[in-house]
Amino acid sequence: MSRLVYYFDIGNTRLKLWRCRDGQVEGRASLGHDGNPAHVIASLPDLFMERPDAVLGGSVLRDDAMLPFTMACEAKWLLTPEYAHSSLQHSGVINAYGEHSAASLGIDRWLGLLAVSTMSANVCVVDCGTAITLDVLRHDGQHLGGYILPGLDLMADVLMRETGRVRVLASVSSALVLGRSTSEAVLNGGMMAVVSLIERVALEYQVKVVLTGGGAEPVSHLLSIPHAVEPELLLHGLQRYFADAGIR
Repeated sequence: MSRLVYYFDIGNTRLKLWRCRDGQVEGRASLGHDGNPAHVIASLPDLFMERPDAVLGGSVLRDDAMLPFTMACEAKWLLTPEYAHSSLQHSGVINAYGEHSAASLGIDRWLGLLAVSTMSANVCVVDCGTAITLDVLRHDGQHLGGYILPGLDLMADVLMRETGRVRVLASVSSALVLGRSTSEAVLNGGMMAVVSLIERVALEYQVKVVLTGGGAEPVSHLLSIPHAVEPELLLHGLQRYFADAGIR
């Protein structure tokens, strides 16, 4: 008998939802949630009307902020969603944060590590979202740690908010050349910081680089090293997490 599962990923600004039957994606949705993902449930496309066998996912929001989302899922599908949580060890991956702080590792980072853990190589996962996170996983499953820095849009927003005369035009695209306007200097500076960090880590740790997240493509175009772009990396991480936890 086929099994229908809705997987969700709740980031800082967007809710992503996948409709999967027997592990295969049948449909997708991605909607902004403005800090309240429960409101998005009522706006989902028709392909998410059918009652699934399970609702499984992860969220970077605080637990208290997720209670309305849980209640919205229960009202719509008569199912309580199951949440993924970071831990010291899962699916052969060992958390670099250690026993006492493993749960504080962002679930998006943890799922990204689980998704690439089947690769027989050292891997660097770069998630380009509201924040840019970078994590290194050794080929034996040991997470070595990572970096977090503001996303490209957030870098520009902070400069505009905290300085009197810096203004960035949305029409300007990022490059790695010296900026010849304030907008170019800000955007190119942010991109240079991100690209330089990725390439430095790739060289130092001899890793395969995997990019994901909504801002992955612009970064990908400017990297000079081999890399892969996996837009649905977190979905693969969710499937691995729940399958290995015995929840399908």
